[in-house]
Amino acid sequence: MSICLWRTELVSTGLRGILRGEPINLIFGICFNRSRSWTVRENNLHYIDDDENRPNAYENVIKIIGGTVNGINPDYKSIYCFGFGDATTHHLDIFRFSNEPCNGVKEAVKQYRHAAKTARPTERVSYGPIIRKATCIASEDRDKHHVLVIIASEPVTRSFDIKRGQLSPDEENTYRAIKDARNFRLSIVLVGVGETNANMKNGLGISRCCKYNNFNFVDYTQIMRDSPLGRKETDFCVALTENLPSQIRKRASLSNLIPEEVPSSVDYPPLLTSSPNATQPCLSDLDTDTSLV
Repeated sequence: MSICLWRTELVSTGLRGILRGEPINLIFGICFNRSRSWTVRENNLHYIDDDENRPNAYENVIKIIGGTVNGINPDYKSIYCFGFGDATTHHLDIFRFSNEPCNGVKEAVKQYRHAAKTARPTERVSYGPIIRKATCIASEDRDKHHVLVIIASEPVTRSFDIKRGQLSPDEENTYRAIKDARNFRLSIVLVGVGETNANMKNGLGISRCCKYNNFNFVDYTQIMRDSPLGRKETDFCVALTENLPSQIRKRASLSNLIPEEVPSSVDYPPLLTSSPNATQPCLSDLDTDTSLV
């Protein structure tokens, strides 16, 4: 067993003791939109290198997180896997990797590799649909705490004419989905991959979203670049799971407040405003309810 794998197992063991057997359901939402850095096939962050057998960043994230979270509950290996941001779903929907949850990390990676070879990327993306799908899963299985891991390389779509302090339609949809998810036993982690993912911190008002204790952002690329050799995977695991115990306790304490029905998906307006005088929602307009922060 490698030192890195051994250290990530220590993270799982530590969390298992803290959480005292609390069951956790893992959900992956993988974005397939076209990164601005794609100039050749090998620059495609979803490129599958069968010849060299070198996993891409998405595969690594699935392996590290899947192994860590599943290690907390060794008897529970199911992983929900969804894709979005491709030419069939755009910013409106998601697609399943398989009809049933993947049975463990190896199957999740296998299903991802198949999707990566067949999915056609698109330009526009919203995280709203995958967050609402995870919220539906959390509403149907209320005995577990659910962790949605969104893996993406670019921020939610924002056109050039959106003014500072205002949200684009896709940002608004994502922001509202994060707010709605606070009412359920669901933690959301946005994992940034690729060299341009730092822009995700600026888009969507990520710092604003991070004030909710059900959401946080982790820069996988920066951690892999800056952490000492031998600690990269461990530091990533810690960054991703450090808020999990408090989030689980918070959601469990609010379980009696969980609504019976999941908020329905909001309408998806066009990317650009239809009138020069039309206004986009501001963050302050959307952030009026802080009762479950």
